[in-house]
Amino acid sequence: MTALILSAFIPVFVVIAFGYVIRASNWMPGEYWRGINALTYRVLFPAVVLIMLARADLGAPGTGRIALAAFGLTAASALVAFIAGRIFARGGQVRASLVAVAACWNVIFFLAVSDRLFGDTAGAAPAAIVAAGLVICSATAAFSFALARDGNLRAALKPVSRDPVLLACVAGAALGLFAPPLPEVVQAPIDIVGSGALSVILLSIGAGLRFSALRGRVAILFLGAGLRVVAPAALALLVARLAGFPPELGALLVLALSAPAAAYIYAMADAFDGERELTAGMITLSVLISAIVLPVAVGIALSL
Repeated sequence: MTALILSAFIPVFVVIAFGYVIRASNWMPGEYWRGINALTYRVLFPAVVLIMLARADLGAPGTGRIALAAFGLTAASALVAFIAGRIFARGGQVRASLVAVAACWNVIFFLAVSDRLFGDTAGAAPAAIVAAGLVICSATAAFSFALARDGNLRAALKPVSRDPVLLACVAGAALGLFAPPLPEVVQAPIDIVGSGALSVILLSIGAGLRFSALRGRVAILFLGAGLRVVAPAALALLVARLAGFPPELGALLVLALSAPAAAYIYAMADAFDGERELTAGMITLSVLISAIVLPVAVGIALSL
């Protein structure tokens, strides 16, 4: 089991590290990555989500329970982060970064590792987890940043309704549940866009690591990373055990809910004039902590 887990995690973290090396060596300067992050957030990631959910059999037996667990756990993470933000975060922008990082797990990281762990044997479960969790992730992050910037609920709802990740998730889930298969003339262009997205997004995670952002505000950085990785891992293990999920489903739930923070949160913070450096620091720390916590948590889930 240990060899299986390491063989799933190590290549993904190596690609992330390679992205950091590319940026740190200045082979591709930092301003280039800002454009890549925007492209990822507005085009590549939505394309991956849309085509995956449109093709998945979201009505397959058993997917409802795992989707409900993912929805509930993601919502709980967002709620806990909001409460923690009200208590510990000073300023709306700091609170927005904390809530967004804590609520938004990295879907691409989850899909990359789960595919290496289980391949096609996972069936529609990964898609069901993504469909249920991503709606809460994207809506919570966009609303938090918009509310901090615009200062009122009504103004904050408008950018939430236009969030590309949220729109792709809703559209893909609707297609997967209610529509016939997309015609090839529609699927093919989306496939082409999404085919290279996985590697680009993993590289952008590494390129987005900002170790300089770990200086100062240590308490809020560790709070954000802990709420993103450690607390959800423990809660997901508990829910998987209480719900009686098979070990593979439990491991998928743990892997998703305690994955590092979504890289597109930095692009979102940038778009909403948020705390970019603090957000980058939380994302960086969540990646570092997940490298230790996640293989152990997944191993425990598989042994239950």
